[in-house]
Amino acid sequence: MQNPIVKCYTPNSPNNPHCFYILCKGDNSGKPLDRPCPNCFVVICSNQTELDYIRVICYGLHQSRIFRQDLIGSCIQFIRIGCFKKRLYQAIRQINGRESDLSKLVDAFQKVQLFRKQIMEAYLLSESRLRHSIKSLIR
Repeated sequence: MQNPIVKCYTPNSPNNPHCFYILCKGDNSGKPLDRPCPNCFVVICSNQTELDYIRVICYGLHQSRIFRQDLIGSCIQFIRIGCFKKRLYQAIRQINGRESDLSKLVDAFQKVQLFRKQIMEAYLLSESRLRHSIKSLIR
């Protein structure tokens, strides 16, 4: 697995099909994102398989709070791009050669994401029904 390209996101840059975004400011610094925001890095991979692997690695690093030790700033904390790259590349080096284990994690991660999406849709639907019921009772 190759190291991906990590850059600061700029809105007018061309969009790459094999990229995702990393939040770089606030308490959730290091969190992978599907869509860009003003305070993020872009991680560009060479293909879809590598994208899935790197996204899962970043998600794992974020969930294990690895980036917390690199946060700086007194009011709004943020992570420097160099610190993020260092942690990511170190994790990739440690995982190299164990792609079969990583592919199992990618499959599990995708199932969890799908399940999370279904739960959120069910929650929003129930909230909508509840609001409608309350409005009909009030009228």
